[in-house]
Amino acid sequence: MENGETTLQGALRECVEEANARVDNPRLSGIFDIPHINQVYIFYSGTMSDLTYSPGIESLEVELFREQDIPWTSLAFPVVELALHYHFEDTKHNRTEVRTGTVNRPWISPRR
Repeated sequence: MENGETTLQGALRECVEEANARVDNPRLSGIFDIPHINQVYIFYSGTMSDLTYSPGIESLEVELFREQDIPWTSLAFPVVELALHYHFEDTKHNRTEVRTGTVNRPWISPRR
C-alpha cells in the first residue's frame, strides 16, 4: 500500500502495475498472517473488466491459467498458493466468505 490509500485502492493499483489489468466488482476475499516475516496479506477478488492484460511496470511476464494448469511448484509465495486454493474451493461451492489463515514455516501445501 502507498501512503493515503485504502487496501482496496492498493489492490486495484497493484493489478494495473503488475498486469495492466482492470477489475470490476472487487470484494475482500482473504486476510492471511505471516508472523515469521511480520506481514499480513489482504486479497481481493473480482472479475476482469475485459481480457486485456500485459506485463506492467513491475512484471516481466503475466499469464492467465486454468486451475489445472497453474505451475503450483513454481509459485514464489506460499500465501498465494493458499489464497488460490481457497479461491478455487469457494468457486466450486459457490461461497463468497472471507478466508483467514496463517502461513507458518515450514510451509505445508494444502494441495497435499
